[in-house]
Order: sequence, then structure tokens, then C-alpha cells
Amino acid sequence: MWLPFMEMGDTPGFMIYHSQSFKLANGWQDLPKDIYTYVEQNHPVYFKAPEKFLGMAANDNSWTYSKKIIDKRRKKAGLGLKTVFLRLIRYYLPG
Repeated sequence: MWLPFMEMGDTPGFMIYHSQSFKLANGWQDLPKDIYTYVEQNHPVYFKAPEKFLGMAANDNSWTYSKKIIDKRRKKAGLGLKTVFLRLIRYYLPG
């Protein structure tokens, strides 16, 4: 199964995931200086934990964010959900 942002539809294929993580024993101070500086200058919000849990609805992930982008692009092109479904039906059920 492809991730939505890839827009691969039913194209055959596969994906391989690899991830590695570790805990910084002394927190932010253990980050390499260049990464610390980048976060400090470009994303300082990450230096402070949220004060309260806003629930999962406040979260974005690759699926929800991709859907927003794709929906916005479709709307701009005049491709509402109904139009997309009609095109799919005509493609797969010609005649």
C-alpha cells in the first residue's frame, strides 16, 4: 500500500521502511550544535512541550496532511469528489 502523498493509486510495487532512534540522555544539549541551531532558528516551538493534550484531532500525519493538499489541488482544478468518482467510473466501466 502506498502512502497517500505518493499518489501512486493502484500501481504495483512495495515499500521498505527503516527507522532508527535513540533517547538524548541530557535532552536538547546532546544534539549536534548545527541541528540545535537550526531548530532554534527555524522551529523553536519544538523546544517547549505542549501544556495540554489537544487530542488526536489536532494532530496531522502524512495521511491527513496529504489529503488536505490533494483536496486543495483538486478543488483548485475544479475536481470535486463527485467529479473524481465519475471519472473513475467512466474509466473502469466504459460504455
